[in-house]
Amino acid sequence: MGCSAYLRWMGVWILTVLFVAGLGVAAWATPSDRAIRVLINDRQGSEVGGYHESHALLVGVSDYTAGWPDLESVPGELELVATLLQEHGFKTQRLLNPTSVELRRAVDEFINRYGFNPSNRLLLFFSGHGHSRLEGRKGYLVPADAPDPTVDEIGFVQKAVEMGQVLTWAKRIEAKHALFLFDSCFSGTVFKARALPGSPPHISNLTSRPVRQFISAGSAGETVPARSVFVPLLIRALSGSADYDRDGYVTGTELGVYLHREVLSYGMGQTPQYGKIRDPELDEGDFVFRMTRLRNTEELAKLSVQSNVSGARVLVDGVELGVTPLAEAGVLSGQRQVSVEKSGYKSYVRSMSFEPGRSASLSIDLQPEPPRTGRLYVDTLPQGARIRVLNIVPAFQQGMELDPGTYHLEISSVGWETQTRWVSVDAGEDKNVVVSLVEIQSKATQPVFTTGNTAQLAPDKRWDWTVFILGSEEDLNLIRCVEYTLHPTFPNPVRTVCERGKGPHAFSLSTNGWGTFRIQIRVLLKDGDPVVLSHQLKFR
Repeated sequence: MGCSAYLRWMGVWILTVLFVAGLGVAAWATPSDRAIRVLINDRQGSEVGGYHESHALLVGVSDYTAGWPDLESVPGELELVATLLQEHGFKTQRLLNPTSVELRRAVDEFINRYGFNPSNRLLLFFSGHGHSRLEGRKGYLVPADAPDPTVDEIGFVQKAVEMGQVLTWAKRIEAKHALFLFDSCFSGTVFKARALPGSPPHISNLTSRPVRQFISAGSAGETVPARSVFVPLLIRALSGSADYDRDGYVTGTELGVYLHREVLSYGMGQTPQYGKIRDPELDEGDFVFRMTRLRNTEELAKLSVQSNVSGARVLVDGVELGVTPLAEAGVLSGQRQVSVEKSGYKSYVRSMSFEPGRSASLSIDLQPEPPRTGRLYVDTLPQGARIRVLNIVPAFQQGMELDPGTYHLEISSVGWETQTRWVSVDAGEDKNVVVSLVEIQSKATQPVFTTGNTAQLAPDKRWDWTVFILGSEEDLNLIRCVEYTLHPTFPNPVRTVCERGKGPHAFSLSTNGWGTFRIQIRVLLKDGDPVVLSHQLKFR
């Protein structure tokens, strides 16, 4: 089921505040009693913010009643996410199989109850189907009673919750941070897309500013797997794997970076997206999870890495710390495997021992990888001829990269003879091919015809006249028929003559009349091409 059809919204609206959680609606689970105060400190230990309370609404739809397929794994996923968030100090509420009315009421009540305390953080998790209309410009959450849009599109639009409504809810919230996480294909049109940084920013005073963040497991048109990979990776991320700088916190940005890279690595055809709301007053801060399971920052070692190549990824035990040049990144003590990677270069790997409170540094030279592909260039005469590579799918482009092998070229241009040839391309080679086409010889000169007529006065003051074709013997032999169009006052004014006749006056037409006029003539040649003539009838 793709985003433009039945989209799986295993939403995990979990970063910088989610809003949605109603009361008095179908199938509520008992809320956790833990809603604890969370303090946030920067690297120097100064307090830069915190949350008075943390609340999450977990919505799941597994039992659809109006034509959508059921999603049996949703309740179990909600349970896993609830447990995870409770460990992070969230007070959680669960809503199973809400109708359209129940879902809207739940969101409104959740905001009314928790969304107007600026010191709170909110989170919404949605697991269920999603749908896109109008070429991805409009996206919808699908409650339990929404009909199948392929059967009843109007009924679907009336029941489904449009993402524009989600934005309205997000802006209504006055809590400092809200995070929306979707395990689903999603167009990203509801939030301001942000390029994911190579190295997420450190905790600072900027972190505490208001923000509404969004993370989705895929973009519009992609396919969501039947069993989510997003939820297990979310659990892994918030258990510490997304704490890239090992400062004891996972920010919304770090979570976006981690889920983007890890979901892609599973090869499920999903491209996770990260962004913030399109509002300058709600897009500066960063959602924060405190890693209670990690060691204190005093127990961390520090790692700095210099390289001859900037922007190379630095990983410790497979977890990315940042990119080169890297300065004083936190690393858990003990024996660790450090690797430095960048596309086009051989990876550097080394085992290192780190001690708490000690700093280590590396200065490395990454070596370029030998080329794996070659490039193909084709020059043609005439210039601008069409070039096709017949034995591969991609269209030809000058300098296109190709795996080593043999390729079948076709070069064509109107008025020139098409040519094909095989060329071989080696790894690291810039293959230059020059192809000169042969111009197709133009047809022989078009035959030349003239016209004439004879006329004789008849006793009744009318004229007997004959019109005919003149030309060389060679040209006359090319004629199949001649079509004469007379004045419309003649009966049957269009008359065709296919007999050449004898003498120089060929394909003649004889009749009589009282006045002159211009005769339209089409000489039909044996090869099918016509020659258009006209003749002014003369009586003198």
